[in-house]
Formats: sequence, C-alpha cells, structure tokens
Amino acid sequence: MSEKTFSMALKAVLGKEDYQWLIKFAGNHKEKEIQDAENHFEMEKIAQLKAMSTEGYLFHALSDPDFEKKLKESGLAEHDAERIGIIVAKLRFEKVWLDETLV
Repeated sequence: MSEKTFSMALKAVLGKEDYQWLIKFAGNHKEKEIQDAENHFEMEKIAQLKAMSTEGYLFHALSDPDFEKKLKESGLAEHDAERIGIIVAKLRFEKVWLDETLV
C-alpha cells in the first residue's frame, strides 16, 4: 500500500478531526525521535526520519507490532494516550469488519 492510499484510507476510517489530530501528533513524535537520535549521534536514523513524510512515519509506526508498547514507554500525556487508544480501537474495528466482509 502506498503512503497516499494509506493516508486516504486512514482519513476515511478515522474522520477528518481524528486524522488531523493524529497527523499533528505523529509530526511532533517524529520531531522528538529526531532530537533523540541527534542526541545519540545516530546519523543514519536521523537521515531516514528527515527523509520520511509525516504520513510515511505514521505508516511505519502503525505497521510496527510493538507500536502501542512503544507509545506507553514514551511517557504520553494521559489525554494523548486516551485519544490514541480510541484511534487504534477504530482501526482494529475497521480491520475486523473488513476481514469479515471480504471473506
């Protein structure tokens, strides 16, 4: 799936408000990850992150099976954690619905 297709599908599933919030959240998280990589002189990781669009970053983050675990370890604010939980639940529900209807 391309980033463009992923973004369109994500926006359709989440709705405009949640999608915009998630893109902003992902952009902030990406910048934090770049700063952490700079602090540890991880030049290859810095280059990869800077070359990646916010949507691409989000695509890779949501594709990671340890995504939720990593988010919990990153020390999210409670309201961010709740909103991410709702968004992930929406995505899981959509996946289950698609799996059931496409079989």
